[in-house]
Amino acid sequence: MTPSPWYGKLLIVAGADFRGPYINLRRSALSNSPRGANMPPSLSPASRCGSTIFPWFEICAVAMACTMLMACEGRRHAQRREEIRTAYHQIRSELATKYPDWMKASEDAAFAPLLNRAWPLVGEWAATYLEAHPEASADEIARAITALNPPRNCKESKDKCLDAYDLDTTAVQLLTGKDAAYAVSTNFPHSGTLFVVARTETGRFRVAWNIKDLAAAHYASKDEIGYWAYLDFSWGDGPLVGMISALVPSRNGRPRFYVDAWAAVFAGGTYPRQLSIWEWDGKAATPLLIKFYLASVETSGNEVVGDLLRVHTKGAYETFISCGMCREPEVIWTVRVTPDGVQDLGREHVLPELQMVDELWVRVTHGQSAADIASPQVVRVIRQLISAMRREEGGTDPDLYLGMLFERKIVKEDNREVLHFSAENLCSELRFEIDRSKGRPYFTRVHLAHPCE
Repeated sequence: MTPSPWYGKLLIVAGADFRGPYINLRRSALSNSPRGANMPPSLSPASRCGSTIFPWFEICAVAMACTMLMACEGRRHAQRREEIRTAYHQIRSELATKYPDWMKASEDAAFAPLLNRAWPLVGEWAATYLEAHPEASADEIARAITALNPPRNCKESKDKCLDAYDLDTTAVQLLTGKDAAYAVSTNFPHSGTLFVVARTETGRFRVAWNIKDLAAAHYASKDEIGYWAYLDFSWGDGPLVGMISALVPSRNGRPRFYVDAWAAVFAGGTYPRQLSIWEWDGKAATPLLIKFYLASVETSGNEVVGDLLRVHTKGAYETFISCGMCREPEVIWTVRVTPDGVQDLGREHVLPELQMVDELWVRVTHGQSAADIASPQVVRVIRQLISAMRREEGGTDPDLYLGMLFERKIVKEDNREVLHFSAENLCSELRFEIDRSKGRPYFTRVHLAHPCE
């Protein structure tokens, strides 16, 4: 059997050039002639697959070419992965050696540039992982990034592990198929970043967007986005780290995700957190909502209930405070997320009776009416306490401060609800009887747990 006229070209392609994609090999080997013009009938699109016109050695040449192409591509990919891993570990080793103390490190001008060299490598590591595993789940990507961490035995030295340069990662898949995209949040213990890895028009994965570049442009304005470039540790403050979760997409199909971030503080029981909701348009992530709120060590975690995002926050009082680690005043911030938009529904106190005591004290101190929240008997007792405190202080300070909040609980006594309240500068615990028949708490009576001297 005489070899086909394309046989020589097959050998040339198979033996000389493995850099081009397989489609070029097919075009060179099988589609040199225009359809219908110089193409033997047996090589028509309907019949050339499986046609006997190709001898077995031509098929072997094609198979060998494909195998060698894939092998070369695989070696290049593995080599690039190793280059990324090596470069990342060099930076990580330098960080761990030069800057084992994050607080002292933040005072060194060379620290931030070195730290920020690590994030692009983490992003590229995620992109090359997806090149090899294009159908990977979000959890698999998170584990692949975390695999950059060296083996450690944290049972023997928990303190060192807490401050080590080890990555902790969460991710969500935004889109699949030709537009596949993943949003990733990855953090060292005291600094983190966000980025999106997406498939490009060429079919390759790359980091298409990251918060660090955006934050650098916003840093001078000191706004919520610029905070992602912040790298300092004051009391109750620090750089942001976060976790990422998926949300319902928009009406036009654009995926959304939210990030619950917090300041990686070294000191202070109350610290800022940041809630941000983002929409991915295929090129960039746009914030639909981004706000700070306060939390404490004891503050509960957030929850998604239907289309509501319920954020547990720590509020603030005007006339008394709670301890830094205490959750009071516990406030629920609710955000509704639907395909049509994001709506801030405001904040509500979990224990509104404490808020009422604060409001009552402010009104009576400044001579304002409190008739809508307390009976005349309650107002009279509070006014007497304020007068006694002013006499003791020897002045007429309009902003009498109750100090640290102590007792705060609601109990049932003789089929009545009673708020037990005490604070640092009060001479006695106050017990407020509560009536809820008017739709909101109302203080009907108050008495002192013991007489003041």
